[in-house]
Amino acid sequence: MSVLKRKRGVGAKDTPIDVDEEEEVDTPSVADPYGCLLHACTLEDHHPVNAPKKSSGTPTKKPRAARQKPNCHDNPNCLFGFGEYADGNWKSTPSALVDIGPDPSDMLRTPLDDDTSIHNNGNAAVRPCGLRNLGATCYVNSMVQCLFMNLSFRRAVHEWEPKETQRVSPVLLAQMQALQRLFAHMQLGIQSYADPQEFASTLELNNVEFTKLLLTHLQYIFVYSKHRAHWNHIDSHFRGSMHYVTTCGRCNARSSRSSSFFELVCPYSSMFL
Repeated sequence: MSVLKRKRGVGAKDTPIDVDEEEEVDTPSVADPYGCLLHACTLEDHHPVNAPKKSSGTPTKKPRAARQKPNCHDNPNCLFGFGEYADGNWKSTPSALVDIGPDPSDMLRTPLDDDTSIHNNGNAAVRPCGLRNLGATCYVNSMVQCLFMNLSFRRAVHEWEPKETQRVSPVLLAQMQALQRLFAHMQLGIQSYADPQEFASTLELNNVEFTKLLLTHLQYIFVYSKHRAHWNHIDSHFRGSMHYVTTCGRCNARSSRSSSFFELVCPYSSMFL
């Protein structure tokens, strides 16, 4: 934009004195005819924000959003309007990336914090490993996570080996090996989640009394371990015992019956909800 000067002449309604006037004319600058020195437009220049009007006490409709300005025609440095802020072809994922799959770096386990805290194994502290939801197997994932956090049980699973003098069923061997691989991935894997598909498919259990059936089944497998300390590991760590005592109100005679349990049912009233 340049400044031109012109001289106003004497007319019927003009003053007899000549006055020089300056007028701004929208013409290209002589020093920069192509506008190469113009500043690049910002995002706010093309997304104006309407100032909210003062309310008069009556409810008004929601103000419309300001219309986006198109890219400037006289500024070669205006890079707005190329689709970088709009949905379209630039926002869609190319088919080549879809065929490759997700970025593996997005599935890595992230550190807990920026501190350089070190575990006993020499690795930096990372977030716990999750389990992929297979659909209707959330009960499997929750139970596996609880057992994994039990260090004694985790150590027994890693140390389990079949006896050399006794043949183990291939089904039981596949189940324990699947659990060992799952625990190893949860402890030492670099991904943020593990896939329990192999272990869940070998169990063939439903969610009805899943905890009791799983612990009973694992106890049956631990019997085949060559380490004698594993034979009663489930009973010594997860099984409890209770006694049902019946007392006569007249003679105070008592009769008792003992039983074992893996879980306790805690009744509660609706008043606590």
